[in-house]
Amino acid sequence: MRSFSKYGMMVAAVALMASSTAAKAADADIQALQKQIDALSQQLNAMKAQPAGMAATPTKNPYDVLMTDPTRGAFVIPGTNTTLHVGGFIDLQATFDTGSSVGPAGYAQLAGFNSRSYVANSVGSPDSPNIALPGTPFAKATERFQMDPRFSRLNIQTDTPSEFGDIGTVVEMDFDGDGLTASQKSTYSVSPRLRRAFVTVGNFVIGQTQQLTYDGPTNVASIDNNEYMGQEAGNRWPQIQYRWNIDPAQKHQVYFSVEAPYSDVVGISASSFTAGGNMAYQTDVTSHVPDFSAKFVENGDWGRFFAAGVLRNIEVNTDGVPGSTAFSAGAASAYPGAIVNSIWGYFVDTGAKFYTGIMHPKSAVYVNAEYGTMGARNANYSGGNSAVVGSDGKLHAQPTWGFDVGYQQYLNDHWQANLNYGLQYQWNKEAYQSTLGLWKQGQEAEFNVFWMPTTYLNFGVAWLWIEEDAVMGQCVSATSAWSAASSSQTCTGAALPGTLGGISGSKAYDNRFEFRTRVTF
Repeated sequence: MRSFSKYGMMVAAVALMASSTAAKAADADIQALQKQIDALSQQLNAMKAQPAGMAATPTKNPYDVLMTDPTRGAFVIPGTNTTLHVGGFIDLQATFDTGSSVGPAGYAQLAGFNSRSYVANSVGSPDSPNIALPGTPFAKATERFQMDPRFSRLNIQTDTPSEFGDIGTVVEMDFDGDGLTASQKSTYSVSPRLRRAFVTVGNFVIGQTQQLTYDGPTNVASIDNNEYMGQEAGNRWPQIQYRWNIDPAQKHQVYFSVEAPYSDVVGISASSFTAGGNMAYQTDVTSHVPDFSAKFVENGDWGRFFAAGVLRNIEVNTDGVPGSTAFSAGAASAYPGAIVNSIWGYFVDTGAKFYTGIMHPKSAVYVNAEYGTMGARNANYSGGNSAVVGSDGKLHAQPTWGFDVGYQQYLNDHWQANLNYGLQYQWNKEAYQSTLGLWKQGQEAEFNVFWMPTTYLNFGVAWLWIEEDAVMGQCVSATSAWSAASSSQTCTGAALPGTLGGISGSKAYDNRFEFRTRVTF
């Protein structure tokens, strides 16, 4: 009996210990499960607190942020870990020019005065970017009303996590491929145009995107689709770009890029702008060296600052082929031999945005300044090319400089007003060129008001004042001659219809009222 009691007590003790251990294990499992439930509950609450689509938003490259809201239209492609974002905007511009038109609606491109026929296109072509010089028959086309939808954009972006970091892609297009080339009687026929197409891998950007001298956050807010007079052009070139975040908060960043070269030389057949005396033979431009660019950015609660520069090489090689007149530099001077020459030059740009806090935290002052010995390719509205071949058969750089200032006043989250001014100047070496009415300087002032009733809807109205200045006036008779030695030109032959003959004025003006409606999706 005692033995039974003894063993029974031992069995009972073991059973009690086992049950106690099981209970503790069960408690541990319950606690672990409760922690998981709590964690899931916190994630769910966080997701509820975010706007729709935020959880699926792809990681954005800090430099190439799309103009659309990155949280809208983003979703994970089923069966993959790739996030897709489709966006863009529909844009309708309308303008009323009280002076000679500076271009189509929404496109105040001031590209320069070239030959008489080129100035004529300011009326003859609906896509011309020029203001006709006063005194020409084409300057009479005033009080012109236009509407234009072709600056609407479509962009597609993907983001895929990987062991090398996020891999992203961006493709962006608009419809300004060839301007309004078809008859506007039936339709405003436009063509798609590739703006940007690049891949991001970690801190690398590979593909076509804006040049490093472009800095969108410090640009003045203009109603126009071009960048503002006196600031970087924002051209989009093929390149390999690297971003170094100096600090984890990305308040200080340095960018480096190797960019596609282009030898923009007056009179060279490979150039799209032939403002000077043309070579008498087929010329060629050979680019052996890419453009090298660098940029520093500082972000703070006070605003943003950047400084950027590009080092360029331009080369002309006629492949040993001389010409009978080679290059006409006016006054019958010419270089008779073959041309093989290259020069180095640079372009620097700096700008800043300073928050004032007046009436709204986003109210700010904008400033930008630029200079380059060969900066026409980078500067906005430079009106010419970066180099010209002289009568000595050598390349000569054509420096450019400019600046712009602006003030942005937010009245509240839905209303803002901007007052901007910019100037661009280029030292065109007219002694090397036989151009009549060669572009020299442009100025632009703008006052605009934007109403943004929602994040995705934008209405704007603006007044723009624009002035362009040529080295000399435009010949308004049938034939003309340029005398470089005396910096004068003579006109011969019958006067053009609607003119008194002789030489026109050298300054052209326009006052433009512009309207914009933009819906982002």
